[in-house]
Amino acid sequence: MFKKIILFGLIVPIMVVQFPVAVTHAKATKGQIVKTLHRINVYRGKEFRSSPKVGTYPVGKKIPVKRVVTAGGMTRFQLVNGHYITANKKYVQLIH
Repeated sequence: MFKKIILFGLIVPIMVVQFPVAVTHAKATKGQIVKTLHRINVYRGKEFRSSPKVGTYPVGKKIPVKRVVTAGGMTRFQLVNGHYITANKKYVQLIH
């Protein structure tokens, strides 16, 4: 998408770039349950890049949430077992 601006009396087109934003379940609270919509990875720490992967959950798995945390601008669910999963709505759904 291009936008036109006036620079020194000249009309100059500039390119406008929009980056996608992950939609998350930031309002989840302790005791709520999430259901996986895709197979998701489970991590030992909230920083997925530096934390070891400890397993996966299959589609349809119901998982209790302990709390919501952020890591590097990304929202994660800390589970009652201490592990972490994504809070991205493409992968998990709050069920109550």
